[in-house]
Formats: sequence, structure tokens, C-alpha cells
Amino acid sequence: GRRGAAARAPRLYGTRKFVPRHRWGVAAAAIALLAVAGTTALALQQAREARAQARLAQANAQRAQEDAARAENTAKLVVDMFTEASPTGSHRGTQLTAADLLRSASARIERELADMPESQAELYYTVGMGLANLDEYADGVALIDRSIAQMDTLGMHGQLPATALINRAVLHRRKGELEQADTRAREALAELQRADAEIDEEERRGLRVQAHTVLATTTRSAGRYQEALALLQQVLDDRRAILGDDDPGMAVDWNNLGTAYLSLDRYAEAEAAFDQALRLLSAQGRDHPRLAWVYGGLARARMGQGDRLALADEALDEVERILRTSLSPTHSLAVNLNTNRATLHRFRGEYAQAEAADRQALALVSVQDPDGGGAHCNLGLDLLSQERYAEAGTQFAAGIEALAPLRVPAEPHLNRCRSARALALFKLGQDEASEGEIRAARQRVGDAGFTGNDDYAEIASDLAALLQACRRAARGQPV
Repeated sequence: GRRGAAARAPRLYGTRKFVPRHRWGVAAAAIALLAVAGTTALALQQAREARAQARLAQANAQRAQEDAARAENTAKLVVDMFTEASPTGSHRGTQLTAADLLRSASARIERELADMPESQAELYYTVGMGLANLDEYADGVALIDRSIAQMDTLGMHGQLPATALINRAVLHRRKGELEQADTRAREALAELQRADAEIDEEERRGLRVQAHTVLATTTRSAGRYQEALALLQQVLDDRRAILGDDDPGMAVDWNNLGTAYLSLDRYAEAEAAFDQALRLLSAQGRDHPRLAWVYGGLARARMGQGDRLALADEALDEVERILRTSLSPTHSLAVNLNTNRATLHRFRGEYAQAEAADRQALALVSVQDPDGGGAHCNLGLDLLSQERYAEAGTQFAAGIEALAPLRVPAEPHLNRCRSARALALFKLGQDEASEGEIRAARQRVGDAGFTGNDDYAEIASDLAALLQACRRAARGQPV
């Protein structure tokens, strides 16, 4: 042990003596050593980056090769489809329809592109949309659903999966499948967020507009009016970024926003939104057909403010004029015109005139129509105000029958109809039936739990007062 220590001691001693005597040389050697180490590290890093770049270039080359093959196969498929459609190429001279061609194409896609699943998924979607647009709904959505599932399995991300999800949501909405539409639209938004860097900004805005538009419909139908308003505001902001403030196409967004404000009883803001739509559409001429819808919304917004009834009348006059000049006196919008006229008459206490207008509205629709259900309820209110309780009860019953399957269970219009029917029953001396109707309506309003709509508070208050009246009547007390 000592011998080893003694052997090491001279080396340590020599080092201690050498360094002070040759400090500049040692320093230079250390710097050189560090430089060599740094150069080596840099070289290693550069080598790693070079290998990564080579792998990326190889992947890009492979992707380009796959894209070229996909384009070639797609082109061949389309050419063959047109060959099949030609008189000389079609089987036994049979005339093929567009739907026949697309079904044939889907079979070939399955058979000939099995080893190119990404191309296969893309073409399933394209052919499926073609069939859906030809009203071959079942076959079309089956292919679209297959495409979406296949893209998900393959881990495909970007514009194509987002577009497929959005269009599937739109097709669900057209069929009234609102829960499924809501789900697909939210999946599309998640895909847009995940693939943010892969999609052009303007294209992403356009896709987001479509998804938010679907969600605005589904949330409003579910009675989530505040959420629908926020979505429509996002749509407006995105469309404004794409089109600019003064593009006439923005009129539809302002009109939708105004309608959302009406659902929340925010009448002044609704009027401001409809004014913007009016400004944009009026630039295309005072007889533009879409102005009729805008003036109708403007009339409702002015009525809601109470002190603007004369201006509401003027807006309804414009609706009537446009129906005559650009649409038709029997157009479906004429129903809304008459119901709005009737509402104005009720505001003024002119119940006979309101009855006449509501009967005109009913003459234009069937009871199965949602507008027909509303017209029955409005007519019932006119009759109730004239103390014609039996006739009013009949109209309310017809309105509830038409509205109940179509509306949110706790929607104000439907529950106002239910509470008014309860009042009619009460006035006819049917206290027990009236109390049952009131309790059911109160339960529906309570279950809604919505905020931001004054109609709910008003209906709840009316129902509570009616219930107290029923109880007093049952005890033989004056009501």
C-alpha cells in the first residue's frame, strides 16, 4: 500500500510543479482540448440532423410516390367509369344512371384499391357524397361512414377527415338526427384543432364555420340558446374574416344572430343584428326575396321592446310587399306574416282582428306543420281573451298535439300553450283537469333549468298563480 502511494506521490508532485511553471501552455492545451470536444459534439449533432433529414426526404419521396400512385389509380377509375357510361362501353347497351355509375365505382374501389387503404378511404367518401347528393341517402352515408371509420383506423388526420365529419354532421341534421349531428360536428372541430398546422388558415375557418353552424342548430333545438348564440357569434367572426364586413353574404349571419337574440328576449340586440342584415341585402335592391325574412325578424324585435309597435307594423308591411313582388302571397312566410300581425293586434287589445289574422295563418298550413301548431295556439289565445273558453281549449289541444313531437319539451311557446289550456279548463269549471295540466307544465319548465329567457320566468309565475286559483276554487273560495 505504501509503495503504491509512494509511486503516485512523485507524479502528483510533478504535476503540481509543472502546472504553475507552464500555466499558459497548459491553458492553451485545455482550450484546444475543449475545442476538439466541441467540434466533435457539433459533428455528431450534424450527423444526427443529416440522418433525420435523410429519413424525412425518404418519407417525403415515399409519400409523393404514394400520392402519384393514388392520382394514377383515381384517374384510371374515373376514365373506366366514363367508358362504362358510354353507349359502346355499357353492358348490353343498358343506360346507366349516375347512381348506378357511383355504385359500380364503389365496388371497384373496394376490389382494386385494397392495397392502398388511404386512397380507398378518400374515394369511399367522394363516392358516398355523390350518392347522398343524388338522394341515394342510405348507400351514400354507408360509404361515408365506412370512409370515416377507415381514416380513423389508419390514423389519417387533416382536411379530408375533418371535411368528411362535417358533411356527415350536415347529413344527420337534414334527417333530423340532431344528437348524431352534434357528435360528428364536435369530432370535426377536434380534428381541425389536432391538424391545425396541416390546414390552410382560410380553409380551416371555412370548415369551422360549417361545424359551428351545425352545432348552433343542435344546441338551439335542445333549448341551449345561450350556447347557440355564442356559436353563431363565432360563425359571424370567421365569415367576416373570410368575406369582409360589407359582403352581401354576411347578411345570413347577421340574420341568424338576430334570431338567436330573439330566443333570449334580447330584443334591442336582435334589432341591431337585423339592421345589419338589412343594410347588406338592401344594397342588392329593395325587392330582394331574403329581405322578407329579415323584415319579419325586425318586426318581432320591435314588438318585443313594447314601445316600437308602429315600426313593427312598417316592417310587416315590407314583408307583405316582398311576398307580392318577389315571392308569392301563399309562400310559407305568409304564415309568419299573419301570426305576427295577430301578435300586434293582441298587444293592442284588438282580439277580433287578431283572430282573423290567425285564422288566415291556419288556412295556409296543415296541423302537422310546426307553424300550424303555433297558429292553433295563437288562435286559442285570441279566443281565450274573448272569453270563448271551449273554443280556445279545442285550439290549444290541437296546437299541443302538433308542437309536442317537434319542440323541446320545456320550450316557452309549447308551455305557454299548455298553461293557457289549463286556464281554459279552469274557466270551464274543470278544476281537476286544469290542476293536472298546470302541474305537468310546471314540471317541464322546472326541468329545463334554462337561463336568459324571460319567457320561462313569466310562464312559471303564470302557472303558480293558476295553481293557487285552482286550490282556492277547490276550497270554495273566490278566485
